[in-house]
Amino acid sequence: MLEKVYRRRDKFRLKDMSVFSGTGEVPPHAAVIMEFGDEDGEVEIRKTTQFGRGTIDAVFTSIYELIGYKATLESYAVNAVTSGTDALAGVAVRISHDGIKAVGRSNDEDVVRASALAIVNALNRMEITREERK
Repeated sequence: MLEKVYRRRDKFRLKDMSVFSGTGEVPPHAAVIMEFGDEDGEVEIRKTTQFGRGTIDAVFTSIYELIGYKATLESYAVNAVTSGTDALAGVAVRISHDGIKAVGRSNDEDVVRASALAIVNALNRMEITREERK
């Protein structure tokens, strides 16, 4: 059996983000900067700020705004990978869009950043499946 193994460049990459969570009248919001790569290695930077029902919702809404579609979040799970106040958070998401399902995972000391990286991981996997179906 011959297998071809390679790592292709992700189409979407989280470059930076800033999140606000308040207890007053200003709703949670996130500013997100992402890189979008193409087959030729060209990179486009896109930025947006969106409100949400919470910080993670604001980040996901920002990411969806940048990529141009909203995937359905079917599953979202957070687990502590290590212990203590500086515990590493492990986030797993399952999303679907246009009949394609994908799972994304990430670990980070910040649960909001781990969530953002997990959704971007799932979106990149979804793009691979979408391209393979063409």
